[in-house]
Amino acid sequence: MITQLWELVVAPPEVPELSPGEIERTLEATGLPGLPSDYLELVKSYGVGCFDEFIFLLVPSAIREDLNLQVRGNEILAGYRQLAGIGKHDDNKLGLSVGNGIDGSEDLSYDVSVDKGELYPWAVTQNGDACFWHITGEDPGTWTVVVDAARDPAWERFDMSTTSFLYGVLSGSVAVEALPADFPSGNPAFREIAQ
Repeated sequence: MITQLWELVVAPPEVPELSPGEIERTLEATGLPGLPSDYLELVKSYGVGCFDEFIFLLVPSAIREDLNLQVRGNEILAGYRQLAGIGKHDDNKLGLSVGNGIDGSEDLSYDVSVDKGELYPWAVTQNGDACFWHITGEDPGTWTVVVDAARDPAWERFDMSTTSFLYGVLSGSVAVEALPADFPSGNPAFREIAQ
């Protein structure tokens, strides 16, 4: 799917290398068992920046903390853990109403605890929405995408990989209720953000 994304959105000519040490530090700081290989390819291809002036990729090597995968990701999760403490579920589970835009919504519960968390953010939007990996096991290749709309209590679940989701959204083939009607543009682009 990364090849289709490259065809749709031109990647920057040079992207700072993501070192194995940065990946190891990220895994240690996040508690994740690994990172999806398509996400790593995405980060190696595009680096730190935003897609179509709206979706900001969280990257392990980002110097800016608001775009750093582990710093921003852990901050976002800390907020959800705080919500879980006052939510309807015990044991750090956050009760969420999840709709996929096709067959309605269902009540789901995600564990946001530090040691068994089922969500980890990999992108944020200009509106404050968050794109999460739904961590369903030790194999990051099986993780799917969940989107939290900042301005709506409904969440959306997408049974696809990071790059499949991003390509689908930017090509217009995947509709996300949380995103504005004028997104994506007719010619989606990627803008590098200086570090």
